[in-house]
Amino acid sequence: MPPKAANTPKITANVVLAPTPAAMDGVLQSLEKALSKVDVCQGSRVRLVKAELEMLQLIEQARDFMAAILQDRTLLKEIFADCLRIGKLRATLEATRFSGKNCEDKRPAECMKVVESVEQLIKDNAWAWGGTEQTDEELDRLMQEALAAEKRALCERRTSVRLAGVHEAVKAFKALQIKKVRKKRNDPVPAILACDDPVALRAMEPNKKKHLGWWMIWTVHRFYLNDPELTILDFTNLQMPSAVVHHIDARAKMVAPKLVGAVATNTHVKRMILANANLQGADGRELGEALRQNSTLRGVDVSSNMLAPTDLEVIFRGAGDSTSLEDLQCQEQLTVDAGRSANTALEALLEALRKNTKLFRVGMRISEPHYNNEINKQIMKNRDVVRRKRYLTQEQLDSELRLQLAAEEEERRQMEIMMEEETSSDSEDDGGGDDFVEEIIDDKPRQSVWDFLGVLPPHDPAMVIHEASASESSDDDDAEAPGDQLAETSVQENVAPTSSEIQAE
Repeated sequence: MPPKAANTPKITANVVLAPTPAAMDGVLQSLEKALSKVDVCQGSRVRLVKAELEMLQLIEQARDFMAAILQDRTLLKEIFADCLRIGKLRATLEATRFSGKNCEDKRPAECMKVVESVEQLIKDNAWAWGGTEQTDEELDRLMQEALAAEKRALCERRTSVRLAGVHEAVKAFKALQIKKVRKKRNDPVPAILACDDPVALRAMEPNKKKHLGWWMIWTVHRFYLNDPELTILDFTNLQMPSAVVHHIDARAKMVAPKLVGAVATNTHVKRMILANANLQGADGRELGEALRQNSTLRGVDVSSNMLAPTDLEVIFRGAGDSTSLEDLQCQEQLTVDAGRSANTALEALLEALRKNTKLFRVGMRISEPHYNNEINKQIMKNRDVVRRKRYLTQEQLDSELRLQLAAEEEERRQMEIMMEEETSSDSEDDGGGDDFVEEIIDDKPRQSVWDFLGVLPPHDPAMVIHEASASESSDDDDAEAPGDQLAETSVQENVAPTSSEIQAE
């Protein structure tokens, strides 16, 4: 480190500096303080922008300071011959990272070019480290050593850089502990992944509250094996492992990547809910490709995830090629909102609605006027198509029911005709038996009348009528005998009284 002057001036922005070593030391100290301030203000947008602007102004001062003395070799040798100040400035520039529009500022790049020019002049003039001339290789080595020393010193002074190594060590320690604990306890994941029978897999369900990771792996494996009893897959508010930790925990690949890959072959799940489930962009795009091949999913919910407009575009195109999808929820994404302006995602959604007329329910906030109007109109058309298909199906069912009732009525009528024919054939064989039966049937109301009066009925008139008909058939040509008149009189006397006669009595 260069010796600090006793009265090192405090450098602020927009100040013209004198070409002295003390002025350069003041610039370097101000740059270090500004860099530390940028690190501290990383969580605040307003303070961070202010700190970055101050840092850019100091970088501009350093650039102008060096550019002013490039032609004066005496001052250049006096200030930068020991390589410490130029190494410190390079280390500060390499450690600085800007955000937002400040990333496009040209002042850091211009300052770095001036630093390279100063380094090249030091090499070309072979200025000594301590007053003696040295070779280019030795100068390169000295400059690299000075740069490494300044980087180490800078890291020690910056809290965020110093703690970064601590965080990495803690993360590695936790990963090692997790690995050791898994070996000690009874881990069901290997047995779950080795099971190929859905019925046997159902009995291996882990405790969801205690071991959520195991339960998610078990559910995804059931989905992968196409379990007939699994018709709804619900991961609402269950954070699936991110693709960032796949290199740390290999089991993270057994959840989201395996789930979206199995959508193409599953034939029993009708609704898949992945709301706020940490679905990442790559997995979302794979889900969109799998929807093209699935023919049973009727509802998909991927709302409140990390899906960009390009990821939603792939999902929309897959929904358009689907033959069964009716409901798609994709609102409230935690990245760029795809519904604010015209983009390819909204165009793909409109095309999907026109292509898949079964898709009549879409959850997405669209504030872009043109696509909002067109998509709403297409959703209304799709709803009309679904409603007409539903009514047509009901009419077909009613028509089949009417045909079935008509067939049953026709069968009953045919049975009645057959029974009538059998009855008529029996009556022809028996002769007058039918008349006798009819007389008995006609006599039933009279019997009920006598039962009502509480007296016994007279002699059965049917027998008298039968005898009278027999005597008439034996002597048709003879005149009517007095006995016959007496028989008719007896018949008339033995006829049961009617209801009006009974009332009169």
